[in-house]
Amino acid sequence: MGLQAAKFEFILTCDDDNWLFPNYITRAYQLMAADPKLGALGGLGIYEPELPLKKEIERFSNYFVNGPQAWANTEHWVYGAGSVYRKSILTNLIGRGWQQITSGRKGKSLICGEDVEICFMIYLNGYKIMADEELKFKHFIPLKRQKIAYITDLSFWLSYSHVLMNSYYPIINGDQRPIRDIMNNWFFGATKSYLKNVILLIYKKTKVWEKRTVEEKILFNSNYGIWYGLYKNRALVINHHEHIKKLLNTETLKPAEYI
Repeated sequence: MGLQAAKFEFILTCDDDNWLFPNYITRAYQLMAADPKLGALGGLGIYEPELPLKKEIERFSNYFVNGPQAWANTEHWVYGAGSVYRKSILTNLIGRGWQQITSGRKGKSLICGEDVEICFMIYLNGYKIMADEELKFKHFIPLKRQKIAYITDLSFWLSYSHVLMNSYYPIINGDQRPIRDIMNNWFFGATKSYLKNVILLIYKKTKVWEKRTVEEKILFNSNYGIWYGLYKNRALVINHHEHIKKLLNTETLKPAEYI
């Protein structure tokens, strides 16, 4: 509804926990207006914790929106916080029936990737994805997220969401293998890896004097997230992959011309 109501071409996504620096909108407008092939623009988040981060949390600060997005040019995505898009690209895609496979975070579910998915689709339609380190904003981290339990939980959902994004990865990477083979082979390998981790976990629990490290918990949750994502969503990813290929082969999805 926000997209439909917007009166202008550039759409800025500002979450309720994003505090934009004073020059953010001006610089974002200048960068977007200067390059009609720039489809999505990201900034530089600086995390602002509600209370000073404990050392055990600070070493996992990469789980928060924080720092430059050095991957933007090569991996073709920027995170949603502070991002700027061209409205005409998005309305074009929606008008052609584009359906996203990911969703935003709802309730206790931390499924993510909808921002990455938007960028992938913009990129696949011939536009550039860029991040600018002068576009700065603070990202507020509430106390409830400043916990190891949140980090380990998030590691599961990041991996789970990564599985969903594989409806796009083969297209972006030029992988010509059938998507069904890609997903089924991955599931077979992930199952072996997950079972091995379960056995190691059981063995660890027999050693009551030896507690699992946070890194071990994160690794286990990440592997579990991949396995469970594949177990539950292989058919969904396969069907969505075909949906995306069909849309990209549609003549009307060629990049629009901007004056």
